[in-house]
Amino acid sequence: MSAADHFDYDFAMWLDSEAIFVAPGEIRDIFEGHMRNPIVWRSRMSFQDREKFLMSKAATTLGRSINSFGNQLWLLESLQWIIEKPIWNDMVSSIEMAHGGNFWDIWIENSYPFELLVYYLHIIARKMETVNSIFSNYRILETERELIRFGLDSALDRFLIDGDIKMLVSGAPDIHKWWDDRIKNGDAINNTETSYS
Repeated sequence: MSAADHFDYDFAMWLDSEAIFVAPGEIRDIFEGHMRNPIVWRSRMSFQDREKFLMSKAATTLGRSINSFGNQLWLLESLQWIIEKPIWNDMVSSIEMAHGGNFWDIWIENSYPFELLVYYLHIIARKMETVNSIFSNYRILETERELIRFGLDSALDRFLIDGDIKMLVSGAPDIHKWWDDRIKNGDAINNTETSYS
């Protein structure tokens, strides 16, 4: 997180340790797809006390209440995240203004919340209260609704990690088999650009 604050960049990508690429592609495609169509993926899967605690601490760090967003909100719906430096800077300034103190001190006082929860919650909050295009360009999509919309509701449970924190995982074994089958059938798999329009 200190790297996100310290270095000068436009966009950065954070990968979770469980993130894996299941097909050949270029990182550039991920960034270009994000720039054209930035999305915050949210969920209604905050059922456990730990998840509720994490989301509540993220909101408190921003100087807000989780009740403004819904108490089942969960924002760790991915294993990769694109960070935009102008948004990061706005988040740091907003946190310091909300608490009247130093960002790092506030972070520590709030039990070191997951930086990505705070970052994406900040985007949602600012999207509601400003017309600044850096926030208004983002779409907030609910994972469950999108799966249902594309007819994948029956497969939802198959893509969940079996654990206390229910997270949808793009690296699930079924996805690997799907890619292997596509390769065997000779399907074109080199286009890794995504479009959710």
